[in-house]
Amino acid sequence: QANVPSDITDSDGYYLLEGVYESTQYVTASASGFGSKISSVNVLANSVALKNFNLEQFGSVSGYVMIIDSSPDYSSVNMDVSSGTLAYNQGDGSFTVSDIPPGLFEISASATGYTSSNETVSVASGSNLQVTLILTSSSGPIIGGGWT
Repeated sequence: QANVPSDITDSDGYYLLEGVYESTQYVTASASGFGSKISSVNVLANSVALKNFNLEQFGSVSGYVMIIDSSPDYSSVNMDVSSGTLAYNQGDGSFTVSDIPPGLFEISASATGYTSSNETVSVASGSNLQVTLILTSSSGPIIGGGWT
């Protein structure tokens, strides 16, 4: 098994990796509630390589799926987020999507018999956005007239 140095930062965010071989190395920085970053570092013999990281805090999106129907069934609602993060419908139409990295994403809700609804959101570092998605019946009455 290869020797893979690792370290936990001190309270000020400083770290020191010792015993690193001379070559280009890839360093990963991560923290709970933040996105991780990977960066290459050129390590030379008998020298110190400096690499700083700026981790962005995850954001979240919460909201409500409204079904326009006299007896809505929220248990059949499917949620999807383009980031690949799972969104959970709470059974009453409310949902929360946690740990979304900063960026532009699409959140959608769908259910059999209803038109789907989606919203594009811009998640900022540490933000909590509120979204309402509305599902309407995909079937309706047929109206006619004008027979002669």
